[in-house]
Amino acid sequence: MFSTLLLGALVAAIQVASGALIWLAVRGSRSTSLIEAIGVGVALGTVLSLIGTQLSLLVGFSSLGWLLPIPLALLILLLNRFKFLPLGRLELESPSRWLSVAAVSFVGFVLLIPGFVRTPLTDGYVTGSRYHGDLVFFEAVAQFVSHVGPGESSLLADYGIRYHWFAYGWIGSLTDAIGADPFVVMTRIFPVVMVVGAAFLTVAWAVRLSSGRWTPLLAGLLVVVAGFVGAEQGVILNFDSPSTAYAGVLAIAFALVLTDFLRSESARWPSLVILAILAVGMMGAKASQAAVVLVGLLAIALANPDKTIT
Repeated sequence: MFSTLLLGALVAAIQVASGALIWLAVRGSRSTSLIEAIGVGVALGTVLSLIGTQLSLLVGFSSLGWLLPIPLALLILLLNRFKFLPLGRLELESPSRWLSVAAVSFVGFVLLIPGFVRTPLTDGYVTGSRYHGDLVFFEAVAQFVSHVGPGESSLLADYGIRYHWFAYGWIGSLTDAIGADPFVVMTRIFPVVMVVGAAFLTVAWAVRLSSGRWTPLLAGLLVVVAGFVGAEQGVILNFDSPSTAYAGVLAIAFALVLTDFLRSESARWPSLVILAILAVGMMGAKASQAAVVLVGLLAIALANPDKTIT
């Protein structure tokens, strides 16, 4: 299984790098921190990979649609090479920011360990008696969506899968892409990717909102640690609820991109495209996440009653 985990990490890293490059293209000539690029890359890379998979299934081509972020990134590099598309300078950020990311990620990884212990995997099956009861259903949805799509389902009589299936779609597509056994991506790779996404995105967003030295670290710890409070095995960033975990990470990415859009001197339409993609991702991951975002937008409006977007 170790080689499968390495291959899964490599594929996920390629998706993240592709998403990060797309974000750099959207920001144009403006400088971007590497922390922010990686965080947004987690969200964009996985969503675009999922969308590509489902489009390929829809047209009956194959399941290779998960590669979608990669040609988009290569196209960006080609356009930049011939001076048709500017890419901003990538900033490495200060060591203190990276220490914040490292500390938050480390805490998140440690908090994943109890979930790993509760879900031992043997010959393609989750064994023992302490694993989350819905895990088998989650894996069934992931496998079905990645092979057939959400339009119809053997799991629900006469109905398709209509509610928060995006997380399972990405898990299933990555399982197919690396030839992993069932439950490996769901219980080992997915939660690690979610912790990385939450850590990088929260620290990057906090840096944009505050100049306080400790704010990014405290914000990151608050989000990641709170992600393991409640439910049975950590409802936000673990596989106790993959849909909630994915929707939460996408919501932070949406907030960061929205902050960038609102604070830019000239509104850029590519940012609106990214916001639309992330909004679709949030709704597909878990529709109820929209309520959280709407409350946040309302808070912004109340805090800035005299400001309008033109």
